[in-house]
Amino acid sequence: VDLMLMQWPCEHFEDTLFVYQRMEALLKKKKTRAIGVSNFNATLLQALDSKVSVKPVVNQVGFSVAGHASHETPWGRDDVSHAKAKELGITTMAYSPLGGVT
Repeated sequence: VDLMLMQWPCEHFEDTLFVYQRMEALLKKKKTRAIGVSNFNATLLQALDSKVSVKPVVNQVGFSVAGHASHETPWGRDDVSHAKAKELGITTMAYSPLGGVT
């Protein structure tokens, strides 16, 4: 596996941390080449960064030219989370970067 993503944070941070630490173990065993998260906001990124030994390489979020907020949102679709990811050395990976197409 090239990149293993934790698709959503869990309801409780302790559970999120537990799952992420299992992903770190898979990385150490070379079962994946990289690990990351998806739909994490700035607060979650900061909390995770202070508790793990391997930071996520990416935070994949729904972020588009017209589909993001200037204030922190629950799922990281905002400028605050993007700035926090950049500060922590985590790449923001946007899905649907041009907006939803139907």
